[in-house]
Parts: sequence; structure tokens; C-alpha cells
Amino acid sequence: MSVEWRGLSESAWHHPGLAFGLGAIAAVVVVLRVPPGPLRRALLAFTAMTALDAFFTGALSPLPAGGALAQPVSIAFVILGDLRLFVLLERFRGEARWPVAVGRAVAWSFLVPVAQAIAIRSAPGTFTDLRRIYLVYELLFVVLAAGLLITRYPSRAAKSPALGWYATSLVGFFLVQYALWVACDVLILTGADFAYALRFVPNALYYGLFLVFAAWRAPAEATA
Repeated sequence: MSVEWRGLSESAWHHPGLAFGLGAIAAVVVVLRVPPGPLRRALLAFTAMTALDAFFTGALSPLPAGGALAQPVSIAFVILGDLRLFVLLERFRGEARWPVAVGRAVAWSFLVPVAQAIAIRSAPGTFTDLRRIYLVYELLFVVLAAGLLITRYPSRAAKSPALGWYATSLVGFFLVQYALWVACDVLILTGADFAYALRFVPNALYYGLFLVFAAWRAPAEATA
């Protein structure tokens, strides 16, 4: 009997089930690996935010699928999900304190959504379904992340090589995650049902494993 991967992908077992399970694991790893301090608080806040994302955008969401709030809430959580990366990037690549890092991260987080909105408005006939809209966002983020790595932005101005490598590795993680989403969505658009199953991998990276990675790879300088 063949598996209906799209149905499983849209089920509560996957979303929010997978996210809740990985979020719980991430919270445990953060507590065990990161000493008490700002980084631990930030990662735990990100874990809670990610759980809310999964709840409000998944199969158990109290928001009606076609309701007025569903799309704005979904967009907001996409931006907040990327914000996790940019807060850590700005905090550990230079001298910025946490409040300053958050302010800069907000600006970074709106780059791709604004570019996506411009792209959609410039060619409205091309983006006629959600999958194409997802794909243009993912492609733009891949370009942004690759650009950051090529210009060595994550490591420039870092106070130590360890912090520079930490920031670089976080950007690299997001680049891989978004590149996998691109590959999956291209396959889905060609009619490959199994690509919905492949999408579990970048979803797992996004909803839990990024936080595990951020906690596990954090050098001692990041927890001071």
C-alpha cells in the first residue's frame, strides 16, 4: 500500500507533532548544554516561539484556514523564525549587546519578505499558488545566506575566532535548511508526491534541530 505523503505532511502528526517533539528535545539540550545567562534565555525563548509557530500554523491551529488572520499570522511566524538566526548572528559577530542585536536582526528579517513582495508584485501571474510563493521566499533566502557567507559577514568583526566560526556555522545551517526546502518545493511543483516526505527534513531542521545546533555548538565566549 502506497503512502499518501501530502496527507501525512498536512496532518497533526507532522505539524505540529514533529515540531513539538523536537522543541521539547531542544529545550532539554539548551538547559543541559548552555549555562544560565542571556544565551540560554534567548534559546529557550526561541523554543517557545517556535512551538507557538507550529501550533498556530499547523493542523491544530484555532485559526480558520481561510480566515482573515491565518495568512498574516503565518507570515509573522516566518519572519520570527528567521529572526532567531539574525539575533544570534548580530550578537556574536561583533560588539553589539542583546538589545542592539535584536534591533539589527529585525531589519535583516524583513529583507527577504520585502524582496519577495516586490517579486510577486512584479510578476503576479507567475505566483498563482502558495507553493510558488514559498519557493520564491526560499530562493531569496538562499541568495541572502550565500551572500553573507561569501562576503564573510558572519565572522567579520567577531571578538574571537570561536565566535566568528559560531556565527558562520549558524548561517551555514540556515543555508542548508533553505536549500533543502527549495529542492523539495521544486520537486513538488513537478508533481513528485514523495517530496512532501523529503520536506520533513528541513522542517525538522527549522523547528528544533537549529536550536539544538545553536546550543551544542556555542563556544564558552557565547555564554559569558
